[in-house]
Order: sequence, then C-alpha cells, then structure tokens
Amino acid sequence: MTEISATPSRSKLRTVRALFEEEGFDTRGICTRLGIPSIYQFQPISLGRPDPGTLSDPLDCLILLFMDGLAADEQVVSRQLPEPALGALFGLGLLDRGDDGRCHATVSLYPTRSLYLISDSPTDPRTGETRMLPGDAVYPAVTEAARHFVQSLPPDPRGRFLELCSGTGVGALAAARTAEHAWAVDITERSTRFAAFNAALNGLENVTALRGDLYEPVEGLVFDTIVAHPPYMPSDDVSQIYRDGGEDGEQVTRGILRGLSRHLAPGGRFHCTCMLTDRSGTILEDRIREMVGPDTDDFDLLFMPMSFVDSRKSLFDEALRGRATLDETQRREALFRRLGIQNLAYCSFTLQRKTDGAPPLTLRRPRSSTTDGAAVSWLLDWEVDSRTRLGSRELAELAPAPSPHVRAKSELALRDGLWHTVDISLESSWPFPSSVRCAPWLAELVARCDGARPVSEHLAALKEEGLLAPDAPESGLLEMVRSLVSAGMLVVDSHAPPPKPEDEGSGWIDAPRKW
Repeated sequence: MTEISATPSRSKLRTVRALFEEEGFDTRGICTRLGIPSIYQFQPISLGRPDPGTLSDPLDCLILLFMDGLAADEQVVSRQLPEPALGALFGLGLLDRGDDGRCHATVSLYPTRSLYLISDSPTDPRTGETRMLPGDAVYPAVTEAARHFVQSLPPDPRGRFLELCSGTGVGALAAARTAEHAWAVDITERSTRFAAFNAALNGLENVTALRGDLYEPVEGLVFDTIVAHPPYMPSDDVSQIYRDGGEDGEQVTRGILRGLSRHLAPGGRFHCTCMLTDRSGTILEDRIREMVGPDTDDFDLLFMPMSFVDSRKSLFDEALRGRATLDETQRREALFRRLGIQNLAYCSFTLQRKTDGAPPLTLRRPRSSTTDGAAVSWLLDWEVDSRTRLGSRELAELAPAPSPHVRAKSELALRDGLWHTVDISLESSWPFPSSVRCAPWLAELVARCDGARPVSEHLAALKEEGLLAPDAPESGLLEMVRSLVSAGMLVVDSHAPPPKPEDEGSGWIDAPRKW
C-alpha cells in the first residue's frame, strides 16, 4: 500500500486546497452535483451509483478518482485538472500511475465537517470492485457510524482535546478550530500517519498525532474533552483493528473508561459512540459505571441509545456475511449465553466529571437523527444547574414558555353520548425525543405558560379554578415543571435549548471553508 507522508510539502498542500476550493470539491458542491442531501449518503459507482460515463469537468474527475476510487485515462485527467494541481497530487502520493496508462487515487479523499480527510479506499481502482481492507486500515469517516459519532461531539470545545482510537483524526481536527490543542491517538502506525497528513492537509498546526495503546502516549496529561469511537464488534482474533473489540466487543471501551479518572479534568466531558452488550440482571447505565471503576460517583452520566439488536441474530448475520465461521459463531454464542448477553445496544453516552459534592446524575434519553452535541451540552448544563443551583424559590420564579416542538395528544371516550378526555400525553421532538402521559392540569399549565408570568402564579390560578387540588405539594409540582424543561416541552430563557437543525440532510451540507 502507498505510503502517505506525515510531513507533506506545505506548498503542494496549498495548491491542492486551492484546486478543491476553485472546483467546488466540498460537501455542498458534491451533494448538489450528485443530487444527495448529505455527504453521508454518498454511494460509489461500485455499489450502484450510475456511472456518468464521461468526465465533464474537474469536479466529476475528482469525485471519480477520490470518492469512487476508480482509475481514469491519464490524458483525460490531464485535460481536466491544471498541471500545477495535478503535479501536487502526484507529488503528495495521492495519485499514482498504473502500467495501463491510467492514473488512480491511492486513498479515498473527501470533504466532511468542513474538513478534507484521507482514508483507505475500499475500491480496487484496477477492477472497480470492492476489496477487503487490511487489518490496520484507516476506516472512512463518512459512514453512518462516523456521522453518529461526530454529530454527538461538542460544537466548540475549548482547552485540551483528546481523541482516542482516532483513525482519520476527524474528531481532533474538527475540535482544533476552537480548542487550545488537540491530540489524535491510535494504536496503528498507519492511522497515526494519516491523521498527521489530514491535519497538514487542513492547515491545522495545533494537532498532534501520536501512536500508542489508548492513554499510553499521553500519560500524565489531563484533558478538558476526551472523545472516542472505539472498535466494538465482538471478535475472537481482533484481526481488523479498526473494527474488532474483543470477544464481547467491549475490550477497548473498558480500557478507555478505566482511564477517565486519571485523564479527564474536573468539569470535563467524555463522549463515546459504540456498541455495548445489554445483559440480564443489570442495566446499561450501571454497566458503564462499573467500567469507570471506583471513581464512578465523580461522574454524571447521560446514556443515549439508538438501537437494540438481538445478540443471536447479530452473530448469525455476521456468519452469513462471511465475517465469522460457523465454529466461531457457535463459540461466541456460548460466551454470550454465559455472560447473559441478550441484546447489542448501539448507543452514544457522555460522562461529565463533577465539580461539586452533589449526588451523581444518571440520565437516559433516546437519540434521534437530529440530536447533536449542542443538545447534549444543553441537557447536562440544565440538569446540573437545576438540581444544584435552583431551589424551590428559584424554580417557582421561572417564567417558562412552551417549546415550539411540544405537542399534546388526547384520548377520548364516549360517555352518555359525550366525548370525555381519558388520557393526555405531551410529546416533543427536540432536543431529544420525549413523551409523557400527564394529568389534564399539567397540559393546561404548558398552554398557559407565556414566558412572562412566573410558575407560581400559574399554579395558584390552577388551584383557584379547581383544576389542581388545593393541597397539592409545591415541591412535587415544581419538580414536574423542572422535568418538562428537561423534556424540551417548556423553555426558560436562562437555559434555552439550541436551535433544531432543519433536517438530517441540511445539517450536514457544510459551508465551503475559506483558506
């Protein structure tokens, strides 16, 4: 495989960046050209996208070479790409010449998160067919799993930032635009070299790419933010380093969580997207805390499940795809049965290191396609502040307004020829999907909140009108109000949630980056 330098020529990199900018080789340009809403929905020709046949302009040429991973006649490429840029692509080792007179990309190269990244290409440029990646391959950062990971990261991290199991380094590179310094750590030499190249390709000088096993290269350092998208597929031999997470899939994740108490600063946050095993006799939140170790009470936890898959079905699906032999599948099934593994939970979770002596919070919220890092930060900030800084008096003085995303649904039943409400539920789609069954007075409270009058005034009016029992305890009522804010159904100015992205696609067509 072609060797990519970790210290490429800066002048050649500037020439390549200028080419990409001039020809619209960015997420907006590519998505517009191909008619897709998101770069994460790109489908190469080898997997079914129609072959355009001819290369009509430089953008077509760049997409074919670097994203489809296909070869093209060098004379055709020379007519489409200007000589200085073409020379820079060859000089950086991004393009190579074959014996057949065609040139091909040596790596995948694509835009995402207003960055340009290289990773190993799954397409054989000579045949156009999908090929098996080597065990130390740098996996693409434009898969659905990668999207879930980067989407959950903080939008503007500060201070020191560490990405473990970094691969392309997408997390560290995205963070480097606001962080003081970002480190990208991976166990393979190839990933380390690619992450360093990606930092140089994007002109980022505050990124350090290091090779080593998890925290080993940064031992003694403390970080404000740590993120990881570890390998998590159950595997006996761990031959695919970017994918395999040991016999139960949690080997790497356990190592990461065990090191948090040494490396995460007070007030710092750890973000992870992975798969965990849902086991009988325990809940996933407790299993995460067990992995953290004896200092687990130093952390607040937000757990965000996305999907659950039956463990036996998953094992046999892997066998059908040729990723495991029948013997391996049977051994793994016996292991899962012994460990009590029932489901595989694809999820994200965030741990925040506490700065006070309050009891640790453990929260669960489902993730939607629009839930992002800004939503995660908002929820943790509100939960911590409302429980530690807002007493009954402060909660009573809040003047919330209904969220634009809240909806009420009622169930009616016929009695004596008239419809009567028998059940009401409140629902919200943002910042997290939520639904609660509630009493009629609570739905009425949400409707009356206007952002001007305090909660205490609304509760008093409901009691006077007989909609609420006169002796209803204030503490319980205020806790319900606090929960409605947490559920995204009521909004307070001091902790307003971030705006909701228009939709999944529009949130990922990045604006072109100006160099």
